[in-house]
Amino acid sequence: MRKAFTIIEVMIAVFLALIISTVAFSITGNAKKMFVLIDKRKIFYLKSSVMAIEEKNTKNVYEILKDFNIKNDEIIKKLKKDTFYLKHNIEYSQNINIHGKSIKILLDRMKIYNKYHSAFIYKQEIK
Repeated sequence: MRKAFTIIEVMIAVFLALIISTVAFSITGNAKKMFVLIDKRKIFYLKSSVMAIEEKNTKNVYEILKDFNIKNDEIIKKLKKDTFYLKHNIEYSQNINIHGKSIKILLDRMKIYNKYHSAFIYKQEIK
């Protein structure tokens, strides 16, 4: 009749617990990295949408938002630090005559990008 575990059984149990904890920590670490990546991408889309609405070829969001009189120095630093570039490509341009009137259709593609991310925004215009 045995009253205790052998040293081999204890070592195997500790080894299995170590493997399970290592896997759990790596999954948690990868989830945190993905969350940070998704959060940075979300912030980029938010800031690039401000750039697209204004359609100015400014380098940072602060130049667009300075009319709002932002007082917080930390926010001003962050807005000035983020550099964005805006590039236009006319994808499609066509003149159409409807009922004797000439209508021009433009499809403009804008690429907004920085060092890490890029986004394409399409704008259509009928003149």
